[in-house]
Amino acid sequence: MSGDLGDLGDVTSLQIILDGDGAFNDVEIGADGALTRITLLEGGMQSGSPSVGLLIDIGDGQLVFAQTSLKLLISAAKAFEARHPGIMS
Repeated sequence: MSGDLGDLGDVTSLQIILDGDGAFNDVEIGADGALTRITLLEGGMQSGSPSVGLLIDIGDGQLVFAQTSLKLLISAAKAFEARHPGIMS
């Protein structure tokens, strides 16, 4: 992957929670953020597979970059869609 992000390695796990109420009770959230950009990164994984980059604005000019594999993001989206069939209609 190119850019100033360095070697982030392969992102290999993602917890998918279909009933999200209370899903973050076990962690201390330091700041709320807004997802401002999502991008496909061709070859973003060490394996050469595509990844998805997420840019999160946490305020005061601070941005956080998060990344997951395209496979994991699509798996999550399919699970959410199965929970809410017809959402895209």
